Amino acid sequence: MISTRTHTGSADGSFNECVRSFPLEELRRLFALYPVEEDKQIWGYLVLEPKVDERTADDSLIGAALLGIRLAVRREIARQKKEQAFREDLMSDLLSEKTIDRMEADDRLKLLGLSGDLPCLALAIEFLSPSPEDETSRPGCKEDIVRTFFPTFLHTHRSGQLLCALFPSRGMGLGALRGNLDSMASLFLQRVSEERPFIGVGSLVQSPMDLRLSMEEAQRALLLRRLNGNRDNLLVWSELGELRVLGLVAETEEGRALHDACLRRVADYDEGHNMDLLQTLACLDEQNWNLRATAKRLSFHINTVKYRCSKLKELLGMDLKSSAVRFNIALALRLHAIYEGRNETERRSDSP
Repeated sequence: MISTRTHTGSADGSFNECVRSFPLEELRRLFALYPVEEDKQIWGYLVLEPKVDERTADDSLIGAALLGIRLAVRREIARQKKEQAFREDLMSDLLSEKTIDRMEADDRLKLLGLSGDLPCLALAIEFLSPSPEDETSRPGCKEDIVRTFFPTFLHTHRSGQLLCALFPSRGMGLGALRGNLDSMASLFLQRVSEERPFIGVGSLVQSPMDLRLSMEEAQRALLLRRLNGNRDNLLVWSELGELRVLGLVAETEEGRALHDACLRRVADYDEGHNMDLLQTLACLDEQNWNLRATAKRLSFHINTVKYRCSKLKELLGMDLKSSAVRFNIALALRLHAIYEGRNETERRSDSP
């Protein structure tokens, strides 16, 4: 059921124990099950005792029992929707740039069993591929994964991302917190790997009033995923080292100006001539400007790479043998990866 609890009403103790402890597939094998459907979703099952012959059972009695359960489910769905709307409004206010009244926020947090002096941290979870039409796409599936490791949390959805505020249990040390984050990231890969989930994690802050700062770090961490080839689906801002500096540079006018000065003409040429000189430039940087290694990596003839280098020199108007120029190009290429990641996120949020 939506409360994730099992209710039993049989005088047979062994039957009650089986229903509480056996997995659903085993229950299907042993007993007659009737799905409880509401809003075109299955929220639970009515399980008949073995002594009840399904063929001779009173259909009207079973129907009445299912109707009663459906009404209870309907009331619980309405209650949960109302509570979730309250939670999402609070989460949106905590993430807003507008000043929020601390006393008001504290009162709203207390209604949820929280308070304004509880440490918390932000998660930004991005899914690079659309959700498949299966059990993993049901409402609340992804939130359930977070809840497995962090029972107390707030969440909202924004720009195609799941944004969460986690409230670690009292007494949970940093080691245990990191372990839960790792386990959660692994479970996301197990359950929704087709959607290619990536998780950005901000720093632990001492109050929900500072949640926006942690969320900004979580979002920056996500933007840096391309720089490690999307190898890790968990990116913790505090562990990204020098990449954090690059993330901050990307948000400055100087960072954008350097990117455009080094790469804009190449990108425009590629677009106008259906070329991929930018990919060649990135491979040259990756291969330490070794032409033969670049040719091998791209499966090109060495003369093709030499021609492309001359074309790049012409477009950039720079001495590609200069260490300073190569440094600027390397930095611009990493900024480009961040900007492309941001554009990709915006395109997904704009798509229907």
